[in-house]
Amino acid sequence: MEPTRIAGDLFDTKSKTRVKKVASGSHHTLALTECGKVYGWGDAESGKIGRMLTTRNKNQQALKIEKLGAKNAQDIFCGN
Repeated sequence: MEPTRIAGDLFDTKSKTRVKKVASGSHHTLALTECGKVYGWGDAESGKIGRMLTTRNKNQQALKIEKLGAKNAQDIFCGN
């Protein structure tokens, strides 16, 4: 199976959203940018990543990367 690049337009080396750190939990992933913004994607069941997805099209929505409400974040962590 070949890796698939996601959000190439968002996390591009030429863009202002250069990724500083990636943290992965059991069902979700977070990315911290150099300017302190946090992006999340994955299973948002029970608000695990700060957003609620509808159950319809859940798998397609899980790959939708969204900026979370954190500002000037210094670090990110994900739990099990």
